[in-house]
Amino acid sequence: MALLETTGHSVSAAASGGAALEAFEANRHDVVLANVGMAGMNGWEFAERLRAIDTTVPMLFITGWGLREEDQARLRALRIQRCLFKPVRPEELDAAIQAALVPASL
Repeated sequence: MALLETTGHSVSAAASGGAALEAFEANRHDVVLANVGMAGMNGWEFAERLRAIDTTVPMLFITGWGLREEDQARLRALRIQRCLFKPVRPEELDAAIQAALVPASL
């Protein structure tokens, strides 16, 4: 969270995927960042449930596990703009967020 705030972003953190979905429904956000590995609800399930609420919000994943080849199609189907791999450098995270915020038509 501090990493994002130091680059000028306003951040809303949630303790779980369920809490994040509730927070998103109450107050839409410009971009959503989720970890692939989360307790209770993994990032894939979170993304599927988020897409049921909002099909257009830009979404990024972070993971320390890596991805399998078949995960690439799943990323595209869920319209996840990018998957970052830990450890993520501050400038890499900021660049990914900035790119996600640019409308696709530009």
